[in-house]
Amino acid sequence: MNSNLSDVTPFRPDCGGWLQAKLNETAMKKLWEYIDKGGKDSRERLAGNISTSFSLEDTDNWFWKNVLEDLVLTYEVSFNPAFKTTNYHSVPYCLLDFWANKSKATEFNPLHDHAGVYSFVVWMKIPTTYKEQHELPHVKGTNAPSASDFVFVYHDVLGKTRTHHYLLSPESEGTILFFPAQGLGHMVYPFYESDEDRVTISGNLFYDTRQAQFSPLISV
Repeated sequence: MNSNLSDVTPFRPDCGGWLQAKLNETAMKKLWEYIDKGGKDSRERLAGNISTSFSLEDTDNWFWKNVLEDLVLTYEVSFNPAFKTTNYHSVPYCLLDFWANKSKATEFNPLHDHAGVYSFVVWMKIPTTYKEQHELPHVKGTNAPSASDFVFVYHDVLGKTRTHHYLLSPESEGTILFFPAQGLGHMVYPFYESDEDRVTISGNLFYDTRQAQFSPLISV
C-alpha cells in the first residue's frame, strides 16, 4: 500500500436486500392444499400477463404463523437499523393479499412492485430448466439470455440500475423469496416449449391496523 496513506477503510452503505429460504414438505403440502381449494379470479388486480391468477385463503393463519412471522423477524433483524436500535419488537402485521399464479408458455410478469410492507413469492412448480431455456434459438447467443428467469431490479448507491437473476429449474421448487413490497422491482420472463404450467404463490404483508395501538417506529 502507498506509504502516504493510512487507515484506509471501505464503507458499504446498508441498502437492504431480500431473504431466500427453502420450505419443508409440511409447508409445501399446506400451500398445495390452498391451491387445490382455489379462489376468486385476481387478474384485474395483478400485473401478470398470464391466464390464471386466483386468491388463496390462509386457513387458520397457518402460513402466517408457521412461516411468515419468522421471516418478518429475520428480515428486520438483518436489514432494518431501527429494529436493532430500539426496544420496539412488536409491530403487528397481517397477510392481506394472498394469491396463486398459473402461467403457460409465453406468458410473463412485467416489471412491477407491490403494495404493503413486505412481499414474498414461492416457486411451487417449475416445468422447465433455465439451461434448456437459455439454449433456445432466439435466446442463445445474445448477451442477456433471460428466458424463464425471475429478476429483481434495483438501483445501487450511484443510481445505476442493477439486476439479480434467479435461474429457475425444478430444483427451485419450494424456494421462498421475502422482500420489501414497495420499490424493489421484479419481473418474470416467459418460458417456452412446455405444455405444463408454472405455478407460483405470492402475497403482501401490511401493518395490521386492527391491532395497531402504537406509533410505527420501524419504517421499511
